[in-house]
Amino acid sequence: MPPSTLKPPAAAIFETFDAGSGGRALSTTTAMVRVLTKLLKDPEVGKFVVPIVPDEARTFGMDALFKVAGIYSPDGQRYTPVDAEALNSYREAIDGQILQEGICEAGAIASFIAAGTAYATFAVPTIPFYIFYSMFGFQRVGDMIWASADMMARGFLLGGTAGRTTLNGEGLQHQDGHSPILASTVPSVRTYDPAFAWELAILVQYGISRMFIEDHDELFYLMMYNEALPMPPRPELSDLEAGVIRGGYCLKPLWVRGRVLTYLALAPSCLRSSRRRRDCGKRDSLSRYTVLPATSNWRATPSGPHIQTRPHGSATFSVNLVCRLLRHRITSVPCPE
Repeated sequence: MPPSTLKPPAAAIFETFDAGSGGRALSTTTAMVRVLTKLLKDPEVGKFVVPIVPDEARTFGMDALFKVAGIYSPDGQRYTPVDAEALNSYREAIDGQILQEGICEAGAIASFIAAGTAYATFAVPTIPFYIFYSMFGFQRVGDMIWASADMMARGFLLGGTAGRTTLNGEGLQHQDGHSPILASTVPSVRTYDPAFAWELAILVQYGISRMFIEDHDELFYLMMYNEALPMPPRPELSDLEAGVIRGGYCLKPLWVRGRVLTYLALAPSCLRSSRRRRDCGKRDSLSRYTVLPATSNWRATPSGPHIQTRPHGSATFSVNLVCRLLRHRITSVPCPE
C-alpha cells in the first residue's frame, strides 16, 4: 500500500479537544495518550499506528491502550499478570500493536526506524509514535535519531512528562526544559512545544498529513508536559491552525480604538512558549510598568523564537516574523462586535 493512498483519520478525533477540559486538570502527556487511543480506533489509520515505549507504558498513563491495541509478543500472553482483575490489565498479544521494549532506548529507536521506513521498505505506511521521557530521548539516542533522519524515516518523537519542577524524582534527570534545543539540531525534525490539548491535536493531524499523505521525509518532535492544568477551549481565530503550525500566533490581542496592538518584543507583550503561556492572563497587572496598560498575548509553539535556515528545519517561529511584527506594531483589524 503506497503511502500516498493513505486516507486521513477522521477530523472528529482532533475536534474532540476543541472544547478544552471543562475545568479538569489535564497534562499534555495525558492528552497525547487520548489522541493515540482515538487514532488506534480509527478505521482508516488505526491499523497503521505503532506506539513505541522504551519503559513501562503505565508511566505515561497508557493503560487504556492495552485493551485497545495490546502489547506485541510473538508468543502471546504466556502468564497471568498481577493486575489481571483490573479494568485495564496488562495484555500481550500476537497481534498487539504496542511495542514495549523494556528499559532499552536503543531497542526502541531501532523499532522506530523499522516502522518509520516501512513505507519505503514494504510499501506499508506505518505511523510510529515513539514516546519517551523527554530527558531520555535526544540525550541518549540522538545519534540514532540522526541516523533515522538519514534513512528518511517518518514518524512522531514524543518527549513525555517534561517540565523543570513537576517530576523531581531522582535528582535532575527528569527536569527537562531544553529538549527542543537538542531536537532542533537534526535538520529534518520539526520541533514543537504545545501548551494546550487542541494545539497538540492540530500538530498530530498536520504531522500525519505532512508525512504520510503528502509524502514529506520529516520527523515531528512534540514536547509534552507532566503538569496537569485546566485546558482552555480552542479560540475562534481564523488563522489559528496556520499559526500553530508556523510556530507563533496572537492568542489574545489587545484592542485599542478598533486596532490590535502587536508590540511583540516589548514588555507589554506576553510571548510565551508551552505551559508558560497559561500564566500570561495572570501577568497583565505585572506588565503595567511599561507604556501600555495591558498585554497582547502571543503563543510560540516551539521553545521560543528561532531562525529558520533550511527548508525542513525544525524552527518554525522565525526571527524574521518577529522583525516584521515590530515594524508593523499596529495592525488594522476590524474591531470585533
